[in-house]
Amino acid sequence: MTRRSTWILRGTTSAGVAGALVAVAWMGPSALSASTAPAYQPVAFNLGVLVDNGVISPLVHLEQTVQAQNGNYYVDTDSNSPNYLIEVSGAAPHAVVGTIQLNGLGGQYLGDGVAVGNMLYYRNVTGMIPTGVTGVSACPVIAVNLQAFTSQNATASATSPSYDEWSTGSVPGSISCPPEPAGTQFSSTQHYAIAAVGPTVYWTGGSHVWAWDTTTNTVSAVVTASLTGSLAVDTIGGTVYAFVGETSPSPDIAMYNLGSGIPSSPVTTAAYSWSLPTGSSGLGDFQLDAGQNELWFVREFDTQVGYVSLPSLPIDNASSTSNVPSGQGAVYNIVNAPNGASQAESMTLDPTTGNLWVASGNVNGSSSAGNVVDFGYVNPSSLTNDIVSASTKSSPGQINLTYESTPPNLSLGADDFVLVGSDPAYFSTGPILSITKVDNVNHVANPGESFSWEITAGVATSSATAEPGPSSGATFAAGTLSNSPSSSSSFAFTVTDPLPAGVTVSQTALTNANANDGWSCTLASSSTPPTVTCTYAFASTQTLQPGQSLPSIIVPVQVDATDAAGTVLSNTATVVSTDAAPQSATDSVTVVAPPSTAAGSTPPQPTTSGSTTPTAPATSSAPTVATQPTAVKLVTGPRSAPSSITALTWGGVALASVGVGGLAVVAIEERRRQGGARGSGALR
Repeated sequence: MTRRSTWILRGTTSAGVAGALVAVAWMGPSALSASTAPAYQPVAFNLGVLVDNGVISPLVHLEQTVQAQNGNYYVDTDSNSPNYLIEVSGAAPHAVVGTIQLNGLGGQYLGDGVAVGNMLYYRNVTGMIPTGVTGVSACPVIAVNLQAFTSQNATASATSPSYDEWSTGSVPGSISCPPEPAGTQFSSTQHYAIAAVGPTVYWTGGSHVWAWDTTTNTVSAVVTASLTGSLAVDTIGGTVYAFVGETSPSPDIAMYNLGSGIPSSPVTTAAYSWSLPTGSSGLGDFQLDAGQNELWFVREFDTQVGYVSLPSLPIDNASSTSNVPSGQGAVYNIVNAPNGASQAESMTLDPTTGNLWVASGNVNGSSSAGNVVDFGYVNPSSLTNDIVSASTKSSPGQINLTYESTPPNLSLGADDFVLVGSDPAYFSTGPILSITKVDNVNHVANPGESFSWEITAGVATSSATAEPGPSSGATFAAGTLSNSPSSSSSFAFTVTDPLPAGVTVSQTALTNANANDGWSCTLASSSTPPTVTCTYAFASTQTLQPGQSLPSIIVPVQVDATDAAGTVLSNTATVVSTDAAPQSATDSVTVVAPPSTAAGSTPPQPTTSGSTTPTAPATSSAPTVATQPTAVKLVTGPRSAPSSITALTWGGVALASVGVGGLAVVAIEERRRQGGARGSGALR
């Protein structure tokens, strides 16, 4: 959908305001060294309960995601009737916990948004006045007070008690609009951009940048110019600057000095400007780098990213410079964006590595099959590694991004995404999966010892729907969605388990451990790292309800005899289904050294303080016989230590112990004569 230019600066606000959009970007090639990219896994915000119950369409356009001070995430529906703010849990699994219906907007566009504490501010594109608000001729910004919504004034969903429903029309004090300055009426001209610095909210409207001081509830015009709606605001060295995007008559970036944030009269002259190469579309999001030396942007629908080098600051508007000379900025076409490159939009940065992220694909809702949101990143500190061709002042260059994809046919579009930790978030329509991983040696093992990992996958109790979900066989045509459950030929669970260094597993042991359980498990021993992959194909009428699990997977392993004491054997298993986002679980086992005895001597009998005396294992000087890993399905969970054992001695000699979960642990290894079985035991 070709429409507006939207800039939103994930701007720095006061440190005490949680949920504010944080300005983080690369610090320049000389300031931030290149680093190895972390292993990213996009995080699913699950909206399946709303799709399955017809509250929103699977093709809905979601605009801006923000995190409030309460820790939860909120996203507004764009051109959905009725308009909603959707509340998603800040804790995993990230599922819907509430909806706020915005009464009186008639399904009109909502634009970008910001969070200031527990207040949400969304750009009301058409200026329509919501129900319950009086005294204004237009409402350019919808202010939502989250503290007005309580369990007492919520309505339990008739279709699912898992989330609360609110309506602003029935909750007094929940919604408001900015007051119009004396003698002024807000313009109804469509704009989408909004930003915040501390308690001041900024937006573009008509020929002005407006500032709403929410502490005094007053509104002032801070910039008067020929504006088209693109905006970013941030504080640099104690001075507030507004960055405004122009797309007509030429694509320009203009910078205005706002002093302390609200000047006594509107600023009319730009302190700094820069012209982009002519293109067919406007500008998207802005990001100011952490060193506040460069302003990065994404140019939507042209699939372009670029940056402007800022001058030495502070710079006064009266000392306006000429247009930025060549060499102090660049524009690059992204040449490898998959799944709808022309739909590139949104930008944010990973504060851990400085990676610059761009969303492409199904960012605005789509009617095509295989809906996917792709997140691509590039690290500006190592920009030369990704540039295909150089940028000039008149012509864009070319650049490659590294892409992370989301599962097909279940991703909803959202213009502006957030990072959860360092992972980009998208919206999923499928059920919520569950996975656990445990070992049967209580997290400790000797070199050469065999043990098993047990992986259990299923549907989370918090999931709104069973597997296969209603949308698992979805087909997209002409802007509508036809739901039908997947058939047995296409629906499956897949678990992957990359093995840590220091253990071995055989295909035979893996197959035998999971025979007749419905899982088909293979070992890719030549991959790096060696990886176990198990697939479970559903029968034609099989379903898995919330809270139910498939049979457990057993991964029998043997600790390498050369593993040193203290080695931690840790790995993560991940489950994904045909119509649900991946979930992961991790377990760790620490290698401990067994107690040693003098060669040829008879080990003394062990005694315990505060417990009975265990019988010492038989011994022999015969050679040790290696054993295959033993597959043991857990029935009552991992073995646990008898709480009465507080110390362990052997022949009056205190044996070294390893504390695990507050327990004294010592492993005693028994070696039998050739032809006998090797056993290993543990007093825990």
